[in-house]
Amino acid sequence: MRAGIACAPVWSVLACLALAAPASAVRQEAPQDAEPSNEIIVVGVRKAEGSEIVVRAVPRCYGRDGDPIDAVPVPQGIRTQSVIAPDATGTIRWRDDDEPILGPAVWQRTGNAIGDYRFRVPTDGKPLCIGALPSAAQGFAQLRRIVAADGMHGRYVHFSARVMTRKAGEVRFWLAAGDARNRRYRGGDTRHKPIRGTHGWQQVDLIVGPVPSYANHISYGFLLWGRGDAWLADPVLEVLSREQALSVASLPISKLRN
Repeated sequence: MRAGIACAPVWSVLACLALAAPASAVRQEAPQDAEPSNEIIVVGVRKAEGSEIVVRAVPRCYGRDGDPIDAVPVPQGIRTQSVIAPDATGTIRWRDDDEPILGPAVWQRTGNAIGDYRFRVPTDGKPLCIGALPSAAQGFAQLRRIVAADGMHGRYVHFSARVMTRKAGEVRFWLAAGDARNRRYRGGDTRHKPIRGTHGWQQVDLIVGPVPSYANHISYGFLLWGRGDAWLADPVLEVLSREQALSVASLPISKLRN
């Protein structure tokens, strides 16, 4: 555990770890004016109410009828990190990923093999999903949001959701703060505690903070690596005080068991 991370001390109660920077980001030194902080980074999965119910048939991911993003041409196979987003002219297309800040209303499709996956992003608040096509190789696809960090500086952010998986190669979550040059200094992904295989609904919680003064955005979401399907329900990003963040961190979050 990295120095400067405050977490509950008992592993059997809390899965708490320092998150490595996502592979697509190169970690650089923080600006000289970076403020000292008592950083909190927590990731874990806790049993949801009704967890005694066994889900025997997790569905495959299927697209949403009439979703205009499905009509954007995207090649299959593993490529460089890319995104489906508006370009400089406002045209939505598949292009290199520059991590655009599109706000909380947009779940961005991104990854190094977008064309090998199907996506579902309902407009009515129902679960969203990523599912590998039969031809999928060992790439990955993501659904993410990138929001401006206005009003978050010096505070803590909490990303919570429920996840359900079907024969998933690997599912990860992330929550990170970055600056205008897409340098990330706080947060990362759950590569050290991925979810694999088939599981019913599980609660996922990630906390990072305090958000540094030089951060201009918060990025959060989930990815599916390889085969299978991943469903996400009730995603929420909330801003907390340190006391509230510590309260969430004290919940009975348990280590992942696959």
